[in-house]
Amino acid sequence: MDDNLTDQQRAEQIWTWLKENGWYLVAGIVIGLGGLFGWRQWDGNRLHQAEQASALYAELLTALRAGRASRVEEITAALAQDFPSTPYLDQARLALARVKMDGNQPEEAARYLREVVGATSLLLRPGTTRSVVTLSLPWGAPRRRARSTRQR
Repeated sequence: MDDNLTDQQRAEQIWTWLKENGWYLVAGIVIGLGGLFGWRQWDGNRLHQAEQASALYAELLTALRAGRASRVEEITAALAQDFPSTPYLDQARLALARVKMDGNQPEEAARYLREVVGATSLLLRPGTTRSVVTLSLPWGAPRRRARSTRQR
């Protein structure tokens, strides 16, 4: 802009610019506000999902402490269906594997441990893989080997 323009000439330049670019300005504001609103909705939904999964997992822990194996299985199935991408599902499968081992069902326990190994939770993989390998061995095989090496 030229410094020697009158106020009226500057106002005319602004109005001309707004006539040419006003729709783009309005569209940018609408898109920005829409994106902000959408982000907040998505974030709120994600938080709500996490709260629901947490409440379901707390219920699983209560059922686990009470020794209700069938309820633990139901809750694990619900977590797998409704919240498959949460870490609560891996923890529920580990708890269910423990319940199966306590119930003398090592094949079922190994199945749940394999599901945890196949999941994306990298923190649980090393210990779970070790447990699956241990369960895959014939029962008593490690003890027999240990006894046979001691006898030699």
